[in-house]
Amino acid sequence: MRSVAVFCLLVLTVLSCKKEVLNTVVGNSPPDDLTVSYEVRNQYIERVYITVLGRKPTASESDAARSIIDPNPRDSSLRYQFVSSLHNSRSASVKRWDDIRSELLESVDTTYVVQLISNLETLMQGAPPNQWFLYQMEIDRLERIHYAVDSLHSGAYSHAELHQYAIDNPIYDDINMGSENFVVSSFDHFFYRYPTQYELQSAKRMVEGFRDVLFLQSGEGKGDYLKIFFESAAYSEGQVRYVFSNYLFREPRSSERQYQQALFEADDDFMGMRARVMSTDEYFFQ
Repeated sequence: MRSVAVFCLLVLTVLSCKKEVLNTVVGNSPPDDLTVSYEVRNQYIERVYITVLGRKPTASESDAARSIIDPNPRDSSLRYQFVSSLHNSRSASVKRWDDIRSELLESVDTTYVVQLISNLETLMQGAPPNQWFLYQMEIDRLERIHYAVDSLHSGAYSHAELHQYAIDNPIYDDINMGSENFVVSSFDHFFYRYPTQYELQSAKRMVEGFRDVLFLQSGEGKGDYLKIFFESAAYSEGQVRYVFSNYLFREPRSSERQYQQALFEADDDFMGMRARVMSTDEYFFQ
């Protein structure tokens, strides 16, 4: 009897089990995980504000920024839209010029520039008329950096011109005295390397007013040197390296350098290149 009872129990157990059928819906895939913590988003917004405007955002500015990126925080195009919106502010031009002053002019104060202009104007009044043009040339070079912010913001200066004027003035000349120091410093600041012996000799001669050849371009005088220098592929490559080193803390990969350099050479848009880098996942999740 016991064996019969066990057999009946087994039969009932088997009959009670139902086979699970898995139905697959063709073309159906789970949605992307758009979850990004509030802390990550908040830190990103603050980091962008500090980099572009030199300060943290207000509460209302943070809300406005989140209204742009929150619909899909993982969408780099939305982040690019947010960063680009800050670049339209005059404060962005102020911060960019502050960075350049720090890097190239030892953070020279605007008041000091104005004082130098005033001193030159006074000296010019006491000089023979046939020497006035010499003083005026120096005044013009100082006024280009005095009005740098508004000229950059209005689009009157390209980014390359802003760099050119930052190293073509009496203040930079005093910091890097002599033609050799001037050439070495410009190579170091923008190309991240020391000039070759040939480049150094050719550039020095050109800056000193002699005709010579640099980067396969013939020139005579400091103006020609600056034009050749800032129109070179080495300058645009240096700007790509600057952005990657300062905002991603690494050198660009070959493909990244070629892509960003081609765009920069086409539009001379430093802000646009920086916005592209600052909207990447790599920058976002730092």
